Amino acid sequence: MEAALVELFSDELNLRMISAVTEKPRSARELALLLKIPVSRTYRRIKRLEVEGILGVKDRVPSGFGKRENLYESRLITFEIVYEVGSVRLRCQVEGRPAVTVEEQFRDEILAKLQMPWAESSHAPPPAQVGGPAPTA
Repeated sequence: MEAALVELFSDELNLRMISAVTEKPRSARELALLLKIPVSRTYRRIKRLEVEGILGVKDRVPSGFGKRENLYESRLITFEIVYEVGSVRLRCQVEGRPAVTVEEQFRDEILAKLQMPWAESSHAPPPAQVGGPAPTA
């Protein structure tokens, strides 16, 4: 579970899906309509979140097409991402599993890119004042 958490929780669509089933249990079809994605794509994401224990089947209900469909719910108890200089730490508690903490150090090239705007702004001249007095020589 640890290796996949950062990737799963870095994806906006996964977060929206988890949020939707936290509000109330929903079927894959309901999620697809709500998230405006194909049902097949919804099932793939649900399966991945199920494997990691984040989603689970709450109930099976008639689908209206002569079959039954699963209603999914979130099994996520707590979730936290902390960004610090040079690293990201993720803490996650899923129902029925021990809490997981994952910490990843940024590689030097990524850290350099993240720090570049700050380094450039500290050496830049101060912005000119609009409508203020003209500079003197």
